[in-house]
Amino acid sequence: MAKDKLPWFPFWVNDWLSSTTIMLMTPAQEGAYIRLLCHQWASSDCSLPNDKKALAALGRIDTTESNWFDFAFRLFSVCEPNGSKLRNERLYQEW
Repeated sequence: MAKDKLPWFPFWVNDWLSSTTIMLMTPAQEGAYIRLLCHQWASSDCSLPNDKKALAALGRIDTTESNWFDFAFRLFSVCEPNGSKLRNERLYQEW
């Protein structure tokens, strides 16, 4: 971890609780989303690997759930020209 990097991120509770996106998630999807955000924050470049197996493991995602990867892709965008990394832009702005 970088010397000046915070070990926590701001969590805007009212934004989370009032978000239509969050309200439409299953509890499992919401849990996976917050875990992926935590892993993104903890990474050295505030990103996640653009890899289905890695995302499933990091988010503890049940891969038998239909369209689980589409769920993750709605919340994270490709952030490297070669497509190898994903990032939630709002969290990156906080980082």
